[in-house]
Amino acid sequence: MTDEIAVTVNLKKVFYMPAYKRSKKAVKMLKSNLKRKLKVDQVKISKELNELLWSRGNELRLRKIKVLAKIDKENSVATLDVIGKKEETKTVEEKKEENKQQ
Repeated sequence: MTDEIAVTVNLKKVFYMPAYKRSKKAVKMLKSNLKRKLKVDQVKISKELNELLWSRGNELRLRKIKVLAKIDKENSVATLDVIGKKEETKTVEEKKEENKQQ
């Protein structure tokens, strides 16, 4: 049984740290806060969310982040994903090839 919950996490406290430590601290804070809030033993972060947190290297620029938590109660695991993540869009070349085939 899996539940899905949208959660907004405030990362304000991360900005009291030096810029070169922010992303690492944000990941730890995200995991610990949601572990406590969702009452699970383990929190996993999706690839897209990880890339968003580390997009500017270790200098995090996000103050708040909205995540979609998929909770598996049986295994006590929560998987975090980005809300409204971009679907894979076709490149211009792929669109041209489809038009030629039609």
